[in-house]
Amino acid sequence: MVKYVPFLKLKQGEIFAVKELRDDIRTQITPFFDFARRENQQDGDFLASLGRDMTSVERNLSDVRELYLDNFDIVDREIGGIDSYQLILAECPLEKTIPVVGIDRSLAHNNAVVTARTDFGLTSDTVALRVLPDDFQDFYAVEDELSELLNNILAYFDRIDLVFDCRVCRELNAVVVGARINEFWERFGEHYPIRKVIVTGSSIPASIAEIVPVNSMSNVVRNELAIHQGVDQSAGFGELFIGDYSVVSPNYSDVDIEPEILLNIMAPKMLYTYEGHHYCIRGGALRTHPREYSQYNDFSEIIVNQPFYRGAAYSFGDQFIADKANGLGARVTPSTVLRPTINAHVTYMWDLP
Repeated sequence: MVKYVPFLKLKQGEIFAVKELRDDIRTQITPFFDFARRENQQDGDFLASLGRDMTSVERNLSDVRELYLDNFDIVDREIGGIDSYQLILAECPLEKTIPVVGIDRSLAHNNAVVTARTDFGLTSDTVALRVLPDDFQDFYAVEDELSELLNNILAYFDRIDLVFDCRVCRELNAVVVGARINEFWERFGEHYPIRKVIVTGSSIPASIAEIVPVNSMSNVVRNELAIHQGVDQSAGFGELFIGDYSVVSPNYSDVDIEPEILLNIMAPKMLYTYEGHHYCIRGGALRTHPREYSQYNDFSEIIVNQPFYRGAAYSFGDQFIADKANGLGARVTPSTVLRPTINAHVTYMWDLP
């Protein structure tokens, strides 16, 4: 079993994907949730969705012991002059949330983490530091910024989970990136207390059209795995974990398009993870394709007939795929397909030797 952290959007489908994991996975896994960006969302809608999402986490993930919570996708947002991250931390499950800071974040964001610890009752003694490829190219180039940030943070937290977030990494040189992570990790560990190191990324771009055309299939190599394989624990600082963005691009966001127009342009897709690849199937526009939403049933039938399909009993998600291949249950939509396919992916990654 690998040490694994799934990076997910804080949305109902993703929350329920975790809820439906096997008990032995759900009670041990530490998911990393990013508050989802929704285009043109008004302040009132943001606050309402925040309340719904946090209620759902409390209700459905009660036996998840720890989770990370970040607002990376809406990092510059303020509501009523208050940083969005402070609002999120004020509503989060304080007994299990690990907050996230970064050298590219605003002072208000990083201060919100301290406020959550001193004023809100946040119990975690661990904070996550999320660094991007531009950040971890050279430790010494960001050493002063790290010192300014972490000397303050570590007055309130004891340990750091260091997150190397490679984002969409399909075209990155895995050997070069892995070497940079090794070097940065070692230098960082000489100065700061590390609990975990998480290396994450995705080979799925925001536009699926870049990797699979309409009405076709593609096997996408998962370069994030190659990057992780190039990282070793020779530095001896903290435990190494692999992360990924499941079957969703890190750069995904809900689009603000009228539903009637969206149906004319949206081509359904389904992804299934196996042996270092994503198996991607994409159909034709939902409104104009003769099979419309039944394309998801067709995709499912194709997947269950692949030699790498793990069988209906393997996970909630695999059972869903088998049911849809047999035409069972309700109609599948672009939003409802994520819950089972993310669940199948996370189960597979957790079980990797």
